[in-house]
Amino acid sequence: MGGTIGFYLKVQHPQSLLDAIEIQPQIDPISFASMVTDVDGVDVLASPDEPFVAPIDVARLESVMDVVRSLYDFVILDLPTVFDKSSLISLAQADSGFLVTTAELPSLHLTRKALQMLQQLGFDRDRLRVIVNRLNRKDGLDGNDLGKMFSAGVYATLPNDYFSLHRVVTRGEPLTGDCELVRALEGLAGKIAGVTTAEKKKTSILFGSSPALSQI
Repeated sequence: MGGTIGFYLKVQHPQSLLDAIEIQPQIDPISFASMVTDVDGVDVLASPDEPFVAPIDVARLESVMDVVRSLYDFVILDLPTVFDKSSLISLAQADSGFLVTTAELPSLHLTRKALQMLQQLGFDRDRLRVIVNRLNRKDGLDGNDLGKMFSAGVYATLPNDYFSLHRVVTRGEPLTGDCELVRALEGLAGKIAGVTTAEKKKTSILFGSSPALSQI
């Protein structure tokens, strides 16, 4: 409820996820379709302009997720910290949960605690995956080294490409080019969707400039 995706993508829409949750008696596909904004072929329902800190109605949140699940092949939820109640509710319904951490010791420590907590709550270990972001290879660490800290291994690593990300955020443009970060993100998307590099190239030729998620 206080995310920054809308800011990064320069999404300007009068309605947000909060409006979807508050619709009486519950949201329907037609109402939801009027709330999203198309960004390069991806429908985005951003957070409210002002951070929302009050408790969220669990039943209404689940109702929104049920509608969204019926409309799309892929649904990505940008959740708050895993220790938040709304995150636990969402993870319980998700096919896969990705815990994003950095290689700094405090972040790794919290990630290990989060994994332990989720497993104690009964979450299937196979549905919990760790992604290490902003990994600086000059430090001599890789996913195998970091994976030893967790009962689950490291699913993917993303390199620390500060200048590319700074340009993306300041301009509000998609990340493009043949840099290491682009290749890592494409590899991650293909891994999640179960698509190989060769299949992605073939599909790209067939579909041309179709939205990325429709290709994978």
